[in-house]
Amino acid sequence: MAESLQIDSLFSVEGKVALVTGGGSGIGNMIARSLATNGAKVYITGRRKEKLDEAVAHWGSKDRGQLIALPGDVSTKDSINQLVADFTTRESKLHILVNAAGILRPEPIKSHPDDANSLVESLLSTPWDDWSDSMSLNVSSLYFTSVAFAPYLHAAFNADPSSEAEPKESPCIINIGSIAGFHNARDAAPVSYQVSKSAVVHLTTCLATRFLPLRIRVNALAPGLFPSEMTNTDPATIRQTHKTHFKAMPEGRAGAPPDIAGPVLFLASRAGAYINGNTLDVGGGRSLLLSGSIIA
Repeated sequence: MAESLQIDSLFSVEGKVALVTGGGSGIGNMIARSLATNGAKVYITGRRKEKLDEAVAHWGSKDRGQLIALPGDVSTKDSINQLVADFTTRESKLHILVNAAGILRPEPIKSHPDDANSLVESLLSTPWDDWSDSMSLNVSSLYFTSVAFAPYLHAAFNADPSSEAEPKESPCIINIGSIAGFHNARDAAPVSYQVSKSAVVHLTTCLATRFLPLRIRVNALAPGLFPSEMTNTDPATIRQTHKTHFKAMPEGRAGAPPDIAGPVLFLASRAGAYINGNTLDVGGGRSLLLSGSIIA
């Protein structure tokens, strides 16, 4: 019993097989590196092969797990099926699926006027494709990727099942949402993005219940502001661009790789084995103070 409570055992992902969509950059890459550094065999996938190869080449902790580039596209059912086919030429089971791929369209609305005509004109300037693309890539792709890989996650459970006599972590899916999905900051992100991330929260609970017979846990993380291609990779630029955000945040800074690595390792390991259907806010307390506010 004492051994099962030790941190090396409790948070271990040693020997697990993981796949991270959008793993070549940003939060997806932070997650992939954290899993690989702690002994997992991690496939990172994305449409840009050069970005995946660069991520593998720059990975610095090659003495434990593995980081492997697996080019693939999750924007259509056909491309997702091809990704699964490519994966199954290498592996027969999957322990951890992280759905980190997504988009944030540039906000065409630069101001939020209060007079009716100007407000409507401003809101209507959003292209229709921003909505369809956001829902497709931030929501639909998570659904179809999760379903397509479900048989391989279930195979991992069958190979090493949890039981009352020997409880252990079951295979898991971790969806990457955003605190934009449940706080309403008028100038923080486009409405299309915020609504798509709200959908990720409910999709997580829907999949968690649908996958109960398969013994696959489904949870989500809702990150706040992290350096990425979506925001900016330069901390100084992020601080200047989002200076009002930082003033309102209890932590007073953007997220760093350990801030997302910890929750991922928790959900993927024995430590999080009793967690299912939940969304964890990883925003440094920002959502406590900014909901509904206008941010300059």
